[in-house]
Amino acid sequence: MVIILSGIGRSLMLVAFVWLLGIGLLATSNSLRAADTLTPRGAVSIDRSEQFLLRSEKMGDDYRIDIMLPIGYADSQDRYPVVYITDSNYLFYPAAASQLAQVTGDLPSLILVGIGYNVPGIPDTGQIRFRDLAPTCDKAYQKSWSVPDEYCQGTADEFLAFLQDELKPFVNERYRTNPDDETLVGYSLGGIFSLHVLFTHPEAFDRYVAGSPGIRWDDELLLEEERKYAANHDDLDKFVHISAGGLEDPLRIANVHVMYSRLKSRKYPGLKVDLDILENETHNTGINAAVMKGLRSVMGN
Repeated sequence: MVIILSGIGRSLMLVAFVWLLGIGLLATSNSLRAADTLTPRGAVSIDRSEQFLLRSEKMGDDYRIDIMLPIGYADSQDRYPVVYITDSNYLFYPAAASQLAQVTGDLPSLILVGIGYNVPGIPDTGQIRFRDLAPTCDKAYQKSWSVPDEYCQGTADEFLAFLQDELKPFVNERYRTNPDDETLVGYSLGGIFSLHVLFTHPEAFDRYVAGSPGIRWDDELLLEEERKYAANHDDLDKFVHISAGGLEDPLRIANVHVMYSRLKSRKYPGLKVDLDILENETHNTGINAAVMKGLRSVMGN
């Protein structure tokens, strides 16, 4: 009896081993099949987004234009406000995060238009954006950043003409926009550009977001432009948001306070202006907060 039971035991052990081996092979096979399905599928994309390469005759350059449409766009016939944001190579993504705020009603549904550059990466945008966003050539800035003379021409007004005469018609013809509700968003040099447009061509946009602008640019150019505007106008019927990171250079923080105080002191009846000092943010980490707080300030319900 003992000998028979031992034989049965060995048989059962052999069956169990074969069964476990089969399970192991099956698991391995499934793992290999799963690995096959996890191969890269391409770059990450943003829902309801499109990208174009638009030639500007005014600037003699090609621009990467990023578009994001609001949720429900395809199912409606509504017209939507448009947010134009410079430095799209890196600012488009923080602005695209506004989708949730649009769904919850903290922001209206909007069309986002990013103006960027057809270059390999963000570091390659530095000199081109200096050409486009700087209203003048600040020689000290040029020297510290080694900007070639060809990009130090102060052609911000020509870049604005591209936005007005080439980009906006392209966007308005292709999408259901509300041309009477347009916002300009810029950060750093883009913030300088936003304020320069506000004081010299305020009719270009209805709302302005200036994140971390260098108010003292080129011997206080922006303060001089603000003074000239105030000398010739008794109203500035715009929504404006200015910000700086709380961990930035104290002088930059003090200067945005100066600009904000100047605008408040004018007592323009149509002006709504807000200032945010972004707690615990540096110049480079404050981008997301500057964009979101700026949009909420000038467009929020």
